[in-house]
Amino acid sequence: MRKPWVIISTTRGRSSSRPSVLSQVAGIPVILHLLQSFTQAAVQDIILILDEEEEELIRSALGDMDVTYICCTRSGSALDSLSQALGRIKKDTDLVLVLDGNMPFLQAENILTFVDGFSDLSSKAAILVTAPPSEDLECGDVLCGGKGRGFDNGGKGTKGSLSGKEEHVYTGIFISEAGWLKKVLRSFEGKQGTKIQDFGFWIWQTGSASGVAKAHLDPIWESFIRIETYEDLASANELGYRLVAEHWMEHGVEMLLPQTTLIDLSVKIEKGARIGPFTVIKGDTTIGRGSVIEAGVWISSSKIGAFSHIKPYSVLDGVVIGRHAEIGPFARLRPGSIVGENARIGNFVEVKNSRLGKGVKASHLSYIGDALVGEGTNVGCGTITCNYDGKKKHRTVIGRGVFVGSDVQFVAPVRVGNGAVIGAGSTITDNVPPRSLAIARARQVNIKGWVDRKRDAKG
Repeated sequence: MRKPWVIISTTRGRSSSRPSVLSQVAGIPVILHLLQSFTQAAVQDIILILDEEEEELIRSALGDMDVTYICCTRSGSALDSLSQALGRIKKDTDLVLVLDGNMPFLQAENILTFVDGFSDLSSKAAILVTAPPSEDLECGDVLCGGKGRGFDNGGKGTKGSLSGKEEHVYTGIFISEAGWLKKVLRSFEGKQGTKIQDFGFWIWQTGSASGVAKAHLDPIWESFIRIETYEDLASANELGYRLVAEHWMEHGVEMLLPQTTLIDLSVKIEKGARIGPFTVIKGDTTIGRGSVIEAGVWISSSKIGAFSHIKPYSVLDGVVIGRHAEIGPFARLRPGSIVGENARIGNFVEVKNSRLGKGVKASHLSYIGDALVGEGTNVGCGTITCNYDGKKKHRTVIGRGVFVGSDVQFVAPVRVGNGAVIGAGSTITDNVPPRSLAIARARQVNIKGWVDRKRDAKG
């Protein structure tokens, strides 16, 4: 198969009412969905036409991806940018595939089939069309975000027929040899304000009768959904997240109410995990086999070990959870935190940039920040590591097998040795030796008869 050059227009024109190609579908920017499909199709020569306002953002999002950039200025037209892009292609016999960058569901197989099909059409150019999903739905509304264009053999009307029996819709994708396309573009009048995909449709309109331009049908209509409005973006996310959920259920993941669950395409889940309703799982997250994620949990870029249990309405962001750990309900684990095997982090406990060893328990209402807690240690209710002195963060180090009573404050930097016991209500400002009892609170004083004397004094 001849590998084509690909020209992708990411411009929104002069209105910001159209979603950007950096808008996300199932957690991945729209443009990255598209570029990944071309990577799978082994297409390497890609040119992006960018709005100057979004050039820096798109370049940053794509990182070191091997693409060529053409900037579309406010004073220039989309077709001027297309002309610049074609100027980068030196061989007139090279194939050029042109499309919008707002098609997140386009697949490698759609691309390869169209390129192969063009070789069989014996024409100078071809547009790609598809079939509407239902007789009850408008082609353009469904497939092109309300702005799509159907056609008939004369190029008239909003919908039309390729075969005389079935209606089809233009996807906004067209293909031609570079030299022929350059020639047609030079002769085209009315460049100002014409969208690139509309130029492809014009080629078909003017050339279909003579056989210069033909249409290729791909029936997989979902692949060609285009995002033109924020309503389209919402619908695309609904479809994208549904497809992700279906994928994981097919691979042995239990989902109690998948239509309420948002799992990014980048997430990895092992067989046997169970995902509750109204969960959000984002970024580079992995969930181990047999783990349970209950209702309302929010997880981002975290690693959840096998057979762990994340209880309702907990928030985990950039953390690592060991096997058989138990988190929540209503726990918050912040970036840099590592929770060991069989550990328990209970309700209303916040952990930030801390490492908790195997079997550590912090069951209630505590803050553990910038700390190292040894295995088997029990952290009592209301414990706080006071890690910030107003200028710098400091570290608390608590050894193995330590018992921390309720309502303890560790004023960092401070160290507690293995096996120590910290009395409830203590404020620990000095290091505690191993296997020592530390009590740092005022001695209790009972004043007998004080209440009666006070009452009598008031008369």
